[in-house]
Amino acid sequence: MATYGYCRISTGKQNIDRQVRNIHAVYPDAIIVKEVYTGTKFQGRKELDKILKIIKPNDTIVFDSVSRMSRNSDEGCEEYESLFNKEITLVFLKEPHINTDVYKQALQRQLDITLNTGNNTSVISLLNRLSKRADKTCLWTGAKGSRWAAPKDKRGYCYGSTKR
Repeated sequence: MATYGYCRISTGKQNIDRQVRNIHAVYPDAIIVKEVYTGTKFQGRKELDKILKIIKPNDTIVFDSVSRMSRNSDEGCEEYESLFNKEITLVFLKEPHINTDVYKQALQRQLDITLNTGNNTSVISLLNRLSKRADKTCLWTGAKGSRWAAPKDKRGYCYGSTKR
C-alpha cells in the first residue's frame, strides 16, 4: 500500500512548499509528486496522470486541498467516483469531511439504517445506487468556495461545503 502526496500550483504566485509541508506533517512517508505552473486553464496534469496509471487498490493519494485534485466540480466528482470505485483512498487535508473513508462510513450507515428497517425494496434500491453511483451524491468545494451537489432530494449523506 503506497501513499502519494500530490501537490500542484497553477501560477508562480502560489507556494508548493506549503502543500508539501502539510502533507508530510500528516503522512511523513508519502511519496511527493509535484506539478508546477499548470496554468489556470486546463493544460493537463501529467504527474497526476502518472500516479493514476500506477496506483492500486488500497493505495492512498493525499491532497492538501480538494482544489488541487481537479479544476472544476464535474471533473472532480467523476475522478473521485472513479478512484473510490477502484478502492483508492483519497485524503483532503483541508476538507476531511469528503475523504473516501468518511464517505464509505456514511454509505455504510445508510445501508445499516435501511437494513434495520426491514424494507427489502429499499435495500435493493440502495445496493443498485451504490453499485452504479448514478445519483452523484458527491459535493465539491472549489478553490473559491464554489459548491456543487446533487439535487436536495437526492443528497442523502452528502456533506456541506466548508466555505460559505
